[in-house]
Amino acid sequence: MYRYRLQQAALTVIASLLAASWPAPAQRMLQIANTNFPCAEKLSYRVEWHGITAGLATVSIAKGKADEWQTTLDLQSAGMVSRLYNIRDKYKLTTGAKSCSDSSELEAEEGKHHKYEKLNFDATHRKVDYYEHDLVKNQEVRKELDTPACTFEIVGALGALRTINLDPGKSINIPVTDGKKLATVRIDSQAKENVSVGGKNYATTRYE
Repeated sequence: MYRYRLQQAALTVIASLLAASWPAPAQRMLQIANTNFPCAEKLSYRVEWHGITAGLATVSIAKGKADEWQTTLDLQSAGMVSRLYNIRDKYKLTTGAKSCSDSSELEAEEGKHHKYEKLNFDATHRKVDYYEHDLVKNQEVRKELDTPACTFEIVGALGALRTINLDPGKSINIPVTDGKKLATVRIDSQAKENVSVGGKNYATTRYE
């Protein structure tokens, strides 16, 4: 539940996706188009709910060792929402070549709940290890899944869309996991759009 909430917020906050693909009929292979990404950056967002500031989100990307990049996502409720249901989520992701996930950690404090989750990806043996610790009940869960060599968790998939150029009408499939289940996600490029934010216009692509 906690990782799902974080992923849904990340989908809204980052609005980017993907890194590598596996072939399927009428679908294209990955082509790196933006060689300037990944790059070091820090993005801050205000999350609104019915016109009320519900929280703050900060996304940071920094260079790690060799081909590694580290992405951190901090989500925090604000104002009235904090009084009703306080949220403090800290997420850290390490990615390697082609933005494939290496590991991820989530510490989620949501209301009376407090959990820690960790994913370790083993590309050589094509597996992902999932670990969960309920810090309130002091209960642990461990699980292992078989995965393709290059598999993504949701935040890693989000950042990687910025590296490709998927023309409208084209689609791509990628494997995405939360450590509990593995799904093949189809991404459709729908249209080019101009988006205005803070008085500035940006050329974007709408995906579904």
